[in-house]
Amino acid sequence: MADSDTVIIELSRGMTTVIDKCDADLAEFNWCVAGRADTAARKLDGKHEYLHRVILARMTSLNIKGKHAVHINGDKRDNRRANLRLFARPDKVKTKKVHVCPYAGIYWVNFARHWEASIVVDSKIIYIGLYDTPEQAHAARCEFIQQL
Repeated sequence: MADSDTVIIELSRGMTTVIDKCDADLAEFNWCVAGRADTAARKLDGKHEYLHRVILARMTSLNIKGKHAVHINGDKRDNRRANLRLFARPDKVKTKKVHVCPYAGIYWVNFARHWEASIVVDSKIIYIGLYDTPEQAHAARCEFIQQL
């Protein structure tokens, strides 16, 4: 799975995880597999610090505590930036089926059965709305951006 733009990190239980080269410095830490979801984590001050959350915090420059992180393709060991999204809704919702969207800021909300449009402005996530199709959500997001 690794190519010239990614780095493979060895985990416990003989498993691996993949990250982007720009996050290669994280490979220096001792990561392991945590829980039944096979998520990459390390112990920090007696608590698990999850690799995908570290990367999301770097990507967004936000405090992501209490926010829900989603692996777009459903593979918890694929921690490339293109596969990670921060769920804009504050409540934690399990996503059973992952719907991939080519548009930035557009996410499938399983419990609502609609596409959500959101945007980060001044380090804050702004919820734009729910839409029937990703195209409608994208159009609403573009219109919102023009109004900024």
